[in-house]
Amino acid sequence: MLKSIDISGFPNLRILELEYEYMLVEGDLPGLSHFRSETSDIRHLPIFLRGLPESTEKLIFHFKTPTRVVDGVSSVYWDFTDWDMLDRVLAKLHARVPALRATFHFRVTSVNPLGPPLENPGALPDVAGDLKTRLHRTVARDNGGVVCLVSCA
Repeated sequence: MLKSIDISGFPNLRILELEYEYMLVEGDLPGLSHFRSETSDIRHLPIFLRGLPESTEKLIFHFKTPTRVVDGVSSVYWDFTDWDMLDRVLAKLHARVPALRATFHFRVTSVNPLGPPLENPGALPDVAGDLKTRLHRTVARDNGGVVCLVSCA
């Protein structure tokens, strides 16, 4: 859907709020092969955002994503968009709109019941640290950086 919307046609847009739920079911069952079922990704998000007008002051993202477990450590699935391209687009947008602010709300869903258990099931993944790594150009202090707020629940 994002691919078909030309956001540049809204020259007075000040706040853009986007909500996306990434659902994934993956596992291995005895006697069956590996299976994976997932919702469609939002790979076109960076291309969509590239057209934002200079009137844009704030971006608000709500992402609901399942946890994944790697070596007993909780993380989230990040592969629902192209984070490197998103980083480049947001950094360029910030150059055009220095007052730009971005808020990322992550709602982390429980681990896939068919996956391996967490060593510390009550721990939330380090979403803020992972996001900072993925958006390193966007938040870089040498160019003033986009102010990014992150919440995780």
